[in-house]
Amino acid sequence: MEINEAREDRQKPILNKEGSSVLSRLPETQLYLEGSNLNIKGDKFYESANEKLDNFIRLAKTVDNEFVLGLSKFLADNGLKLSPVVLLSVLANKNYSFNGMNLNYIFNTPQRIAEAVALSKKVKLNNSFKKHILKEALENISEFSLKKNQLKARKIKTRDLIKLLRPKPKDEKIAKLYKDIIEGKAKAEDTFVRIKSNKNLSDADKLKYLTENINKIPLNELIRNLRFITDKADFVNDFELQKKVMERLQSIDDFRFLNIFDLIETAIHVPKLEKMLFTIVKSFVDKVKANFEYDKDATILFDLSGSMGGEGMEKGFKYLVLLSLIFDNAKFRVFSDVLYPVTHTNPNILNWIREGRLAEVYPLFKAISGTALIQSVNDLLAEDPALKTLVVISDEVSWKEESDLIYLIEQVNLKLKDRKVILINPTVYAGTVFRDNIMAFASLTSAILYNVFMFINPNKFIQTIREYGRK
Repeated sequence: MEINEAREDRQKPILNKEGSSVLSRLPETQLYLEGSNLNIKGDKFYESANEKLDNFIRLAKTVDNEFVLGLSKFLADNGLKLSPVVLLSVLANKNYSFNGMNLNYIFNTPQRIAEAVALSKKVKLNNSFKKHILKEALENISEFSLKKNQLKARKIKTRDLIKLLRPKPKDEKIAKLYKDIIEGKAKAEDTFVRIKSNKNLSDADKLKYLTENINKIPLNELIRNLRFITDKADFVNDFELQKKVMERLQSIDDFRFLNIFDLIETAIHVPKLEKMLFTIVKSFVDKVKANFEYDKDATILFDLSGSMGGEGMEKGFKYLVLLSLIFDNAKFRVFSDVLYPVTHTNPNILNWIREGRLAEVYPLFKAISGTALIQSVNDLLAEDPALKTLVVISDEVSWKEESDLIYLIEQVNLKLKDRKVILINPTVYAGTVFRDNIMAFASLTSAILYNVFMFINPNKFIQTIREYGRK
């Protein structure tokens, strides 16, 4: 297949979740977006968690092996955990040979290996995958990680993995540890997550452990638990705890392993630390802007339809925080079944976000009704013919206009042809109303922002991912 060929013929009409005719995405693009967005802890508006996983597996089986391998590595390097495991398990189902391949960094904890084993109910794992990937990965997991992640509360436990995969111990110490884990004698070292979940300990004991070990707790783990700290401790009056927390946060100077969206979420829900956390978020955006050339002007169109409620709304708002900092002169509009006038939302929303008033602004984002994305974009372009950069935050399930949207889609894409379009899709389903001249995001890993150049040309993106697998 010629990678650089025009592939518009592959965008076939399909029905979206509301039964309206829209365009399919390129299979590789759809797989990327769904992989970036894969979360099976809860049901979505239009799909159950199990349906979402089944659809992702089904789609991965249709895409060529080289792309699936490259995408698994690319997503793993961008901080995603579950989707690379699923993609590699699909390759195992397709009898892919993993001989000589080192993917230990993807299966770096017993939990990742257990996820692959659990997937054997949906995809058949070949012996090459079990022997050269899962077994070798288990053999390379450290003593500390094995003790820490025994998965005692899960269906597939670490002792089950040892019995199933029969890893060869590096030395007598690890051999004894394997035996102790199987017999339930291995004692895990204390971590804040273990201490916090221990029902036999009081909140005071948990806070004591945290205060004494605050510099040892992984940074992302600390950030995700700041709400517990501020809720359970007398944080306002405990100046020693304040000092330790703030010193740890202020020490952040490397964002490579930091999920900036965790900071934004904590800033929303922990007003006591909002100002400091937002300062760190702004520092991150400043570093991104120093590496990429962004336009200062953009119009951000935010979807307030019912299917965006809950998780979609919160994810969309987190992206809005970053975008309001990236585009200095951004305008902001909202829509559901119509494009609402500027006066529908407070005109100071973006300025308030830039001032770090996230806890004050977030409650203003509430779902209203149906989705008329195409009509809203059309109305926006009619109001502002000079618009050059459009950012859309939406799940794209447009249906209020009519049941067959193909003609409307073609018309609106002609109008968008010479403009920049950035799509933020917080909850990915099959079907889109946009052609390929867009940059699309669906992940809450901040590293995705560094890969913005790949989305300028979908065919170039596909080629890059295939090459990524060979690295």
